[in-house]
Amino acid sequence: MHQADLDWYTRFDIPAPDLCPACRSQRRLAHRNETSLYPDQCDLCKKSIISQYHPDSKLTVYCRDCWWSDNWNPLHYGRPFDFTKPFFEQWGEFIRTLPHINLLDMNSDNSAYTNCVSHNKNCYLIFTADYNENSLYSNWLEYSRDCCDSFKLNNSERAYECFFGDRIHSSQYLIKCFSATESLYCYDCRNIQNCFLSSNLRNKQYYILNKPYSREDYEKIV
Repeated sequence: MHQADLDWYTRFDIPAPDLCPACRSQRRLAHRNETSLYPDQCDLCKKSIISQYHPDSKLTVYCRDCWWSDNWNPLHYGRPFDFTKPFFEQWGEFIRTLPHINLLDMNSDNSAYTNCVSHNKNCYLIFTADYNENSLYSNWLEYSRDCCDSFKLNNSERAYECFFGDRIHSSQYLIKCFSATESLYCYDCRNIQNCFLSSNLRNKQYYILNKPYSREDYEKIV
């Protein structure tokens, strides 16, 4: 930690953290659990479900239909606040008594093993993703189809192992690329087509290692 940071903590009489920034971030995000899925049973209708909560957690878990239904009354779980006890102690007790929804999923079709998603079709193990089709093993996918093993992609199609991109089509192993078509192993490129092992390109096509090639030579090499 820099001395300026320590001075800031001292100025406001705040204890200095005893964890590194990465560990502090990990602790802040520990409550997120959307990528861990378990077979379970709805505690209300008793049907088999896929849940984001481990069966041994002792939490009450309802399937989506039961959780949104009128078959239980959330007001029954209300309780007065005890000012003699710490807030988070009471909050933890309160949360453990409430029914939890098994997955955060809205209006998806044939996409049971997904979470924090909506409006997906024929998807498997995608998370924090909306309006996708025929995609799997991806996270933060939006308005895409036929994508696999990708992270934070928008408006893309037939992308594999692509990260932080938009409008990626028929491409593989791209990072921070936008408007890329039929390209492989590129980094930080914009509006490229048929490029290979290149970086920082703008409005280019038929490039290998950042050097231009004719279409015929490119297709012979790649």
